[in-house]
Amino acid sequence: MLAHQTKCRFVEDVIGASTSISDIIRETCRDPFETLRWLPVKFSKIYGHLAERETAALGKSDAKVKTINPTNINGYMARFARMLNWAVAEEYLS
Repeated sequence: MLAHQTKCRFVEDVIGASTSISDIIRETCRDPFETLRWLPVKFSKIYGHLAERETAALGKSDAKVKTINPTNINGYMARFARMLNWAVAEEYLS
């Protein structure tokens, strides 16, 4: 359950908690993916005082920083996709 909460919190932080589900478009969905690509390993423990975008910028600017692996990125995006599929099924999105 903690992993689920962490992934949901990440998506909420990147997209914005005040963003209406009806305002989510394709570009909105690309933003979490691009941010995830550059997040350092253990980003919340090491860089907990920074926002996810700031942490990703550090990972992108410094080649020595080890970023999270594709399996973890897929886990984050799969949870996000499930939420979007639910929104389509419930007709919040078309």
